[in-house]
Amino acid sequence: MNPMARQDVEQQVLSELVSEAMEPFERLFTEQGRAVMHELLEDAFATHPVTAELLEQLLPAKVVQQSGKLGKEDAGALDDQGDGEQSKIVS
Repeated sequence: MNPMARQDVEQQVLSELVSEAMEPFERLFTEQGRAVMHELLEDAFATHPVTAELLEQLLPAKVVQQSGKLGKEDAGALDDQGDGEQSKIVS
């Protein structure tokens, strides 16, 4: 899924969550009030650390677009001992 499509899915899920949360209160707001409340809740759901994490869990898993090989520079960056050797975990 390309990044733009993921944003579209995220926006759709967010909009559905807000609509569901507002459903019991729809009759209490004017049309303009509903629009303002919907916008405020979308912002709150998307930016609050707890609800943003929950939203991320509702979205489809991110897909790696391609795999690749590590070049020498990349492998050197993984070298945590500075001796050119890759660390091995022994259990």
